[in-house]
Amino acid sequence: MFIASVILLSDQQIVGKRATPFTFQTVLILTQDDSTSKVWDFKFNFVYSLTLTARSLQMSVDVSNNSDSNMEFTFALHTYYNVPDVTACRVTNLKGLSYVDKTDENKIKKEEEDEVKITGFTDRVYQQSPDACLLRGLTNGRTVELTKVRMSRVYVTDERKWLKNS
Repeated sequence: MFIASVILLSDQQIVGKRATPFTFQTVLILTQDDSTSKVWDFKFNFVYSLTLTARSLQMSVDVSNNSDSNMEFTFALHTYYNVPDVTACRVTNLKGLSYVDKTDENKIKKEEEDEVKITGFTDRVYQQSPDACLLRGLTNGRTVELTKVRMSRVYVTDERKWLKNS
């Protein structure tokens, strides 16, 4: 369902699909054309690759600037987890980092705890975060390792509370 919704949002091309008994992969490409030039006048290639295995989901983005001028580009890969009790979850490896607290007038704060606990409405953007964090306290005591490469931020939010407060 996620892949279909991405395709419906733009004129992306599926350039490759591969499936084995344990892996599904698809690659989507968006390039500069008349419709993109109306809102963003750059020559570019945007390649989004999704690989799903029995134990992992990998999302990869590669952006190429084919213009003669500098191109500023920002994106976010939002991963949401539906957990039975968000107050039982903990996020590790963020201690000492600065974060923007979107629930408190976007104030810059410093994380003092070893594990971030969601005890109420939470919406934080951690700056210059490490490439790996752990999400603990999932169903049956499971833990998920969240990894990233060349991305500077990690978002911690309770989406259900955010929806109720918007």
